[in-house]
Amino acid sequence: MDSRRQMDGRSLLRVVIGFVLISVVSYASYQAGRFSGSTVISAPDDAWAVDDAASEAFQKLLTSVDFAGSEAYSASQTEDATLPHDETYQYLLELLAASIEMQLSKGDPIKPKFTDWMGDYRKFLGDSPDARYLTAPIESKYDYELTFDMGDADYLGVVIYDTNPLTGWNRATDSLYVLAENVGNAKHIRLASISSIDQTTNQADDLELQLSETAHTVMVRAYRFDGSVEENSHITIAVSSPTGSKSDITNQTRQNTSAGDALSVETRLANTSRFFNETWQGSRALARATAATANSFERPAEVSPDFVGIFYPTPDNSYHGGAFDLAPDEHLVIEGKAPEATFWSVTLQNHWMQSLAPSIGKSSLRGDEIVLRDGRYRIWIGALPPPEGETWLSTGGLKQGLVAIRYLLATAEEAPSARVVQAADSMNEAIR
Repeated sequence: MDSRRQMDGRSLLRVVIGFVLISVVSYASYQAGRFSGSTVISAPDDAWAVDDAASEAFQKLLTSVDFAGSEAYSASQTEDATLPHDETYQYLLELLAASIEMQLSKGDPIKPKFTDWMGDYRKFLGDSPDARYLTAPIESKYDYELTFDMGDADYLGVVIYDTNPLTGWNRATDSLYVLAENVGNAKHIRLASISSIDQTTNQADDLELQLSETAHTVMVRAYRFDGSVEENSHITIAVSSPTGSKSDITNQTRQNTSAGDALSVETRLANTSRFFNETWQGSRALARATAATANSFERPAEVSPDFVGIFYPTPDNSYHGGAFDLAPDEHLVIEGKAPEATFWSVTLQNHWMQSLAPSIGKSSLRGDEIVLRDGRYRIWIGALPPPEGETWLSTGGLKQGLVAIRYLLATAEEAPSARVVQAADSMNEAIR
């Protein structure tokens, strides 16, 4: 009997010891995982990517982001700094996300796909809330076919951009547009080199654009003139045969391209870095230049027509505007004659050329929303409401930013003006 009790006691002890050991090991594993999950990863040796093209291109992209973040932080530490670096970090990461999709994931001109630039959270290079922007990579040794359905869009504009051989900046080389009211039976747009155009005859309902030797991007803009948020317009792009025959698209792609023709990962990574750097540096340069002429619409001396190519302008738009720098009790009053245009708008943007969120108040106006007096408009820009009956764009308390005015397909226009008005003088200004 005593022997049996001793055996039962030893068995119980073994169970208890086993349970304790399991608990200790589990706790230790948990703590180890917690520790390793919370430690900061230390920087690797700078030479880790040497002698491997893809690794070097990957490292250069990371260095570009690191350098931009460093610039943002340094700028925020100066005495006259007005931009918190944490907001700039958010912009940089949004730009990085767009750069990766456009140049890496969808960056092969043999297999082109459209990137929706201003999708959801990311915006850059001066977006319009009334437009949708789609871009795809192209190369002049291929012909392409765009197939489109206007959907609810009122305007569809297509622009080919190449590289200016003197400045290296973007340049619009060919463009066309279609309006929903007169699109007719056109459903296809052909992009072809001049040699292909000379050798073929287009169908009557097809549209055509010419590719220069350095063509690299096609951009499609779709405007909705009534401000609706529906986005059921649709457009696709594919490599086509020189004859433009749909039945030959697959065969031509197989015959004229091979695995060796596809852009390598390192090339697409390098293009990602280039686009990220150009957009970041271009935005900074424009912000610095326009700050020198803030609260006026004078063109800064540093902003040349060639430089503007960085921002992918469309020949269909006339652009006006500038920077604002306002105290809490000030308004920037802009005045002008309403243009004879298919569509026009006035939009506020932050330092990084991102349109302001509607949550801060009305920050973008279409022409049909702007009060006209004898064919002229007057818009008050500021944090405080203007005198009763005046048109207002709210800065939401933002001290500095940009005003972007677009006249689409204008046949007659004049440049608007801008001046600062103190709150105390606003009533006198309103009755002028």
